[in-house]
Amino acid sequence: MILKEKTGDSKRKLLIQIGETEALAIKSGLAKTEHPRPRTHDLFKSIIDTLSTKVVAIYINAVEKPTFYAKMKLKSESQEFDIDSRPSDALAIAIRYNAPIYVEEDVIEKTDSLKRRNNMVEVKIEFLTVDRNTGAPVVVLKEKEGESKRILLIWIGESEAWAIENRLKKIDLPRPMTHDLLKNVIDTISGKINSICINAVEKSTFFAQVKLELDGQEYDIDSRPSDALALAIRCEVPIYVEEKVIEENGFLEAEVKKEKPTQRDPKDVLENLDEDIVKNYTV
Repeated sequence: MILKEKTGDSKRKLLIQIGETEALAIKSGLAKTEHPRPRTHDLFKSIIDTLSTKVVAIYINAVEKPTFYAKMKLKSESQEFDIDSRPSDALAIAIRYNAPIYVEEDVIEKTDSLKRRNNMVEVKIEFLTVDRNTGAPVVVLKEKEGESKRILLIWIGESEAWAIENRLKKIDLPRPMTHDLLKNVIDTISGKINSICINAVEKSTFFAQVKLELDGQEYDIDSRPSDALALAIRCEVPIYVEEKVIEENGFLEAEVKKEKPTQRDPKDVLENLDEDIVKNYTV
């Protein structure tokens, strides 16, 4: 779901991921679709109306990692109430009351600084595979937003691939491995990782930075992408790539040949690429 600023020259946007049920409720509310039986948020409005109360506004007032929080302001004849809510529920109710929707400035600034500063795009780890020509592990990153769904390939070491794969599969180990230990140290000193960014590439070698927060200050720590990715998935923080990096070194998902086996082998993403793309990335 995308919210767009109503006033101001910048018309900033805020992207919030929501569930399918709430998305349908918002869509039907916007379309003013009438159902033979009231849906959940229609029932919600009916009950509030029966209690001689109404929703006068909703506020998206906080964000912690990728999770947004909201409040609904309800008003009766004599009192006002602020009720905690998920943004999806609050929005589904707000459009049924035609109530104004507000976002706290610091929420927009925090989200904007993470997602748009330096033209960064958010990606996710799609899967790990192996370059069959060299035997080297490759992490496949895929753009989370946008219609193109660009893909970025990064060749990494076996140890880091193992660290990423184990975490993706949620494998519990009897002793903390290196990246688990690093996270434990950061947690112990009351620091936190806010995000990681793959921010440069030179001669097919990628560079990254880890954004660390401690005592209210943020620090950009240089890192290999493999270590940054292994840490990011343990801290459950966003993964970003500079727009210039993915634009010049990524490729469109559509560039992968459409002919695929019935049971997909992740390694086919390399085999199906044009040779001119793959030859630029050697270990």
